[in-house]
Amino acid sequence: MGNSYQENLKNSVIELYPAYLKKSILRQCVSEGLVINNKKNNRQIAITLDDIVDVTELDTIEEKINKILDEKSVLEFIDEFEFKKQYRHFCYFKCKNITVEKIQNLVKNGDIKFFKRDEISSPNDRYQKPVLHVVDNLFYFKFSSTLNNDVGKRINFSMVCVIDLEKKICEFRFDRIGIAYKNSFVFIKLRFLKYNTI
Repeated sequence: MGNSYQENLKNSVIELYPAYLKKSILRQCVSEGLVINNKKNNRQIAITLDDIVDVTELDTIEEKINKILDEKSVLEFIDEFEFKKQYRHFCYFKCKNITVEKIQNLVKNGDIKFFKRDEISSPNDRYQKPVLHVVDNLFYFKFSSTLNNDVGKRINFSMVCVIDLEKKICEFRFDRIGIAYKNSFVFIKLRFLKYNTI
């Protein structure tokens, strides 16, 4: 996979996600039937299938996460999870003149990619274009960049912009980044400013 989006996503989870987020991912993957983790005999039906990874016998959350990250279905789940997860930092802005029609035109023109869970392994341009995910009446735009440390390990750094057209509010969400990945201080460029035509 090399430096692909999904490989960088794996590295991000391993390197940046705190333990509570890793536990949340594991719990939700179990709930969605993507992973078996029946350590406490919690009545999860444990049917062994080729596409469901069983981490019951592993002891630590790190071992379990490292194993499930090899599954395409889990990476697809995490890709979607990034739209709605809790971020350490956020800020609000008032917005005006943003309409559904303008957003639709950006998608139709190919300036914004519409999120589909099963497209994580297909050739993509997620580093060049934001990805739009619509949940209820909110528009979630994910902007992904790739960062590397001094030894060449690469991660994804994502910022999410949530637009509430009803309240005319735009919220930006992002996490802090480890010191190892701050070797170029351009990591937090607001690339989405070019989309101010929305």
